[in-house]
Amino acid sequence: MSLTVFVGTYNRTDTLERCIRNLEMQDYPLKIVIVDNGSKDPAARALLEELPYKVYWLPPNEEVETLPEDADAHGGHTMQAVMRNYSAAMRQEWLFGTAEWFAVCDCDSAPDGDPSSISRYVELAQELGCAVGPHLSLNIHRNYPLRTLAILQGARTLFRERMYWHEGIPYSFDDIDSTFHLFPATPEFQRLQMSTARVGPPYWATHTDWLFDICNPTQENHAYILESSEAASWSGGWIRGFYQAWLRSPQSAFHLMNSTVKNRDDYIPDLFILSWMLQYGHGYGIDLERSREVLWKAMPSWSPCWAYEHHWEALVYENDQSCLGWT
Repeated sequence: MSLTVFVGTYNRTDTLERCIRNLEMQDYPLKIVIVDNGSKDPAARALLEELPYKVYWLPPNEEVETLPEDADAHGGHTMQAVMRNYSAAMRQEWLFGTAEWFAVCDCDSAPDGDPSSISRYVELAQELGCAVGPHLSLNIHRNYPLRTLAILQGARTLFRERMYWHEGIPYSFDDIDSTFHLFPATPEFQRLQMSTARVGPPYWATHTDWLFDICNPTQENHAYILESSEAASWSGGWIRGFYQAWLRSPQSAFHLMNSTVKNRDDYIPDLFILSWMLQYGHGYGIDLERSREVLWKAMPSWSPCWAYEHHWEALVYENDQSCLGWT
């Protein structure tokens, strides 16, 4: 069956190239199409000009029409704008292409394990009748400011009491959006309305530069974060403002976080960033007790992460992920 993979990108260079290489290594025959969401970085635009693949040059998020329902949708307008850009490219391929399967892939995650991963996704999608994508391995850099949040959210995705198997393919169902969807060809991409099965090792993927090393940023990181929208990382304004303070000094960043979250306990990334800074002593000494206190306050009462609170210490402070059960 023929497959077209739509790779979404914005101000990406090394990350996009790595994603394409990973897709090219898959044993399933596929067509790669790039969906550019208005890249402004000269290096990123130069790369897009050189690629031997079709590129849909679509408007940046802020120029995509805002609809009334965007404010209440997951990710707000910026995420909906990305989805509409995907759909704009899909409609063209739907009208003039012959693909029986489509896949949407954020450029910062692509199958990097077994070369038969996409073959297994197609097999599972046919069997289950739903969208299929990879679980994401928790390769989270120590110097990523929202590392704690990424670990707990990643663990929330991976931690399954009910895992299933089909012909040697391990998978679980998920009720949140995946960064990779494979589904029968359609002119519209309904990311958040899709029932999704995520496949485990050895057919999973790594979330790469979305979880960047803030202490040693690449030129791509710099261009991406400073120009990013609310759809970037778990971040948008939070990471951008923090990164701008960090560029002045770690002390400036610490003061920014400490003053922002003082006497507040609501669910905001600032609390997770402050907990991370206290874990590693960025700007001041390490204070693990306060880090734990801030982390506890950061997690909302409705979060599914509370179901495995007894694993937090190992996951966050000991970097031990063996409790997740995929080994």
